[in-house]
Amino acid sequence: FDPGTRAVSPAGTLPRTQSDVAVTALGGTAYVVGGYDGSSALNTIVAWAPGEQAHVVAHLPVALRYAAVTAVRGSVLIIGGSTPTGASSGIYRFRPATGTVRQIGRLPQPVTHGGAAALGSIVYLVGGRGDSTTSQVSGIWAINPTTGGVTPEGQLPQPLSDAGVLARGNAIIVA
Repeated sequence: FDPGTRAVSPAGTLPRTQSDVAVTALGGTAYVVGGYDGSSALNTIVAWAPGEQAHVVAHLPVALRYAAVTAVRGSVLIIGGSTPTGASSGIYRFRPATGTVRQIGRLPQPVTHGGAAALGSIVYLVGGRGDSTTSQVSGIWAINPTTGGVTPEGQLPQPLSDAGVLARGNAIIVA
């Protein structure tokens, strides 16, 4: 989308139709994590950069929809999400330089539909929910992207899921 002209034009195509994905950018490349193709949850990580063909660069150990992702320290952290059997508590680290995905930790409870942002060397998971659409949470958790350690850091004023979450300066914006 070009705000100056208000024109929309294709920038590329994914290898398959996908919804319910999580996306982050690292070093000029967008990483599309998991999702749903209309009949099955996906375990893929797709890389796309302007002028290049989108392609699968790694596979998660489990199919995920609605995960929280963010880039930190040259890696992509993948937090929670919905597996085919329910909400996930898994924390995975994808290293684009090596193409490896490794589980590095677990959340204290399964969370899907949360948002993530990195401030400095810490990743924050904000809100989300459990398996039920009425199980929204207000928690904010700090995650060490090296060890996978999780610490409670605060509470939102009210439970919230499916929010836009991003780091801006030294704060996290939740919309």
